[in-house]
Amino acid sequence: MTRWIRTLGACAAGLISCGDPSLPADSPGEPPRDLIVIVLDALPASSVSAYGYGRETTPHLDALAAGGQRFEAAFTSASYTLASTASLMTGMTPRGHGVEAEVGQVLGGDHQTLAEKLQARGFHTAAFSLNPQVSAETGFDQGFDVFAYEPRDNFTYNQLPAGFLERVAATWTSQQDARRFLYVHLLPPHVPYTAPPPFDTAFDAHLVPSDEGGQSYLRELNLSEPWLTPADPRIVRAKQRYDAGLKYADAMLAELLAKLDQDGSLDHAAIVITSDHGEAFGEHGRILHGSMASEEMLRVPLIFSGPGVQAGVRDDLVRTRDLAATMCEWLDVGWDGRMAYGRSFLRAPGLADEAARGALARSSGSAPIWSLRTQAWTYVVHTASGREELYDRAADPLEQVNLAAINEPERALMAQALTRALAREREINSRYAAAASTDAHTDALQDIGYFSTDELPPSDED
Repeated sequence: MTRWIRTLGACAAGLISCGDPSLPADSPGEPPRDLIVIVLDALPASSVSAYGYGRETTPHLDALAAGGQRFEAAFTSASYTLASTASLMTGMTPRGHGVEAEVGQVLGGDHQTLAEKLQARGFHTAAFSLNPQVSAETGFDQGFDVFAYEPRDNFTYNQLPAGFLERVAATWTSQQDARRFLYVHLLPPHVPYTAPPPFDTAFDAHLVPSDEGGQSYLRELNLSEPWLTPADPRIVRAKQRYDAGLKYADAMLAELLAKLDQDGSLDHAAIVITSDHGEAFGEHGRILHGSMASEEMLRVPLIFSGPGVQAGVRDDLVRTRDLAATMCEWLDVGWDGRMAYGRSFLRAPGLADEAARGALARSSGSAPIWSLRTQAWTYVVHTASGREELYDRAADPLEQVNLAAINEPERALMAQALTRALAREREINSRYAAAASTDAHTDALQDIGYFSTDELPPSDED
C-alpha cells in the first residue's frame, strides 16, 4: 500500500499520535517531487471534526490530519472567494493585489502566481475548478498548462459533475515524467446545502426542507433578522444540511486522492488541504460568508501531508496567503523574499516579527469590515459605523467578549497597526495596474448566493 493509504489505515486504527510538529525543511531527504493543493469551498475550521467539531463530518480529512501537520490558527485574507483565492495564488493581501470586489474583477497578469513560478521551474501545472469565481475569465488561468472550469449548468447543486474526478486523475497521470502542480477547487460544501444520496440522510439532513439549504432562503434570513444566533432553530436546521454536504465533500476528497494515488505517486507529493474562507452560522449574528471579518468566516482548516511531515499540531498564527512562499520553500524552488508576497512558515514558529506576521483580512462590500490578528489579539473595525472590537485571542478565541472599551492601550496599538498595514498595502497596490472588470458567469454566481451581502442591514450592536 502507498504512504497515503497506510496513513488512513493507521489513523483509523488509532496507531498514529501527535509527535514533534517539525516540518519538512527540518528533515533530511529530498524535497517533494509534486504539489497538490485542494480547496474545499466555504469550510470553517470549526466544522471539521479534526478541529473538535462534535459531529463526524470529515473522517477522511481527519485521518489525513492525524498523520500530517494540522494548523490550528490558519486565517484567510478575505471572507469571500475572489479576493482570498487571489491572495492564496499571489501571496499578496486583497488591498495589495487589488482584487477586492466580491464579483466582477480579474487578477492582473502583472502579479506573479504560484503556478507561474512553478511552471517557470519546469513543473506541469494543472487546475480544475467548480467555482465560477476561479476561472480563466477572472484571471486564475495564468501559469497553468491546463485550466478547466466546469460550467455550473453541467451539474446539479453540489454534486460533482460526472467524470470530474476521473478527468483530474487522467491529467495528473498523463504527466508522470514531469514534476507536477495540481490545484483543485471543489465547490462542496458551499451553499446551496444539498448533499446527494446517500449523504443526504447524514445528520437527519433529509428531514429539513430542501429550500432551507438554498441561497434564496438563507439570503432572506440574513436580510430579515438583525441578529441571528447558533441556537436559532433555522440555523440549527441549516447546519444539518451543511454538515451533510461537508460529509459528501470529505468523501469526494478521499476518492480524489485515491484516484491520484493509483500509481503510488502521492508518496512523493506535498499535499495541502485548505479552504478559501469559512462559513458563519450565527456566531456573530450572520449566516453564510462575505459579510464580516469574524473568526468563523476567516479561520480555515490547513493540513499538510507529504515527505518528511511529522504528525503534529501547530498553534501559531499562519496566513493562507503565505502558502505560495511556503510551498516554494518546501519544493526547493525559491520565491520572492519580499514581505509583500508572503513569507514561508515552513520552519519553526517565532522566526518573524509578530506585527509583520499579523493576519490582515476584510469582508466584502465597498465599506468593508477590516480585521487584524496577531498571536495575542484580534482587532476589528467597521468602516461604515466606526465600531471597533478587540478580542484576547488566548482567552477568547471565538471572539465573543469585546474589550475595546475597557482596554484602551491595546485598542490604540492595534488600531495604529491596522492603519499602518493598510497604508503599506495601498503603496504596494500602486505599483500595479488596476484590476480589470468582467461580467462572466453572472448567472452561475447568482445560483450560489452572490449579489446579496451589500444589502445586509447593520446588526443591532452596530
